[in-house]
Formats: sequence, structure tokens, C-alpha cells
Amino acid sequence: MPRRHALAVEDDSKVADLLVECLQAEGFRGSTVGYGQKVLEMALQDRPEVIVLDIVLPGGSGLEVLQQLKGHPATHDIPVVVVSGMDVPEKSLAMGAAAHFTKPFDIASLRKFLRQIAPG
Repeated sequence: MPRRHALAVEDDSKVADLLVECLQAEGFRGSTVGYGQKVLEMALQDRPEVIVLDIVLPGGSGLEVLQQLKGHPATHDIPVVVVSGMDVPEKSLAMGAAAHFTKPFDIASLRKFLRQIAPG
């Protein structure tokens, strides 16, 4: 049976590796991208069950990516979990994020949330 797919958008390779490890522990096949420019295109192509998104990205804002994802009919319903050093949960949640975790984040809490929004 194919594993569920998750996309992690994170420019820090250590954090990206940690996110992929966390996603894999919850039964996802995790892929990463370190910039926001092609996230919508990747989401349309790969149809991930969940997207984990950093806000501070090279060449653009994760909030812009969130706006694109929530504004497109084909990606609107994909849960987006913000994991960022920017402590602006009210902003990301108002824009449609399913949750906002501020770095440094609690891995157990993120894993629990992933189980709730995308049960295997």
C-alpha cells in the first residue's frame, strides 16, 4: 500500500530533516522544498495529504505561499501546518492554516496534531 504523502517547506536543512523524520514516524512519505516559489505547482502535481510550511523562506514569504494554497480550488482543502520561528499564529490561522507551531516546537505535539488532521 502506498504511503501517504506530505510536503515540508523549510529552508533549514536540519529542521527539514527533523520534519521529514516526524512525518515518516506518522506514516507519511515526506518530501521537502527549501523555497516557496514552486510549492503550489508541487502541491498540484503531488497532491500531498498535508503541507508543513515555514513562514521565513528565501525569495518569498510562507504567508504568500499559504495564501496561494488556500486560494486555489485544488489545494484549498489540503491542511497546512505552519512551523516557523515567527510567532504569528493569529495571522497564519486567520489565513487558513490548520495549526501554527512556533520554533522551537514540541515534536510530540506536532505528531499528535498530524494524527488528528490526517489519520492513517
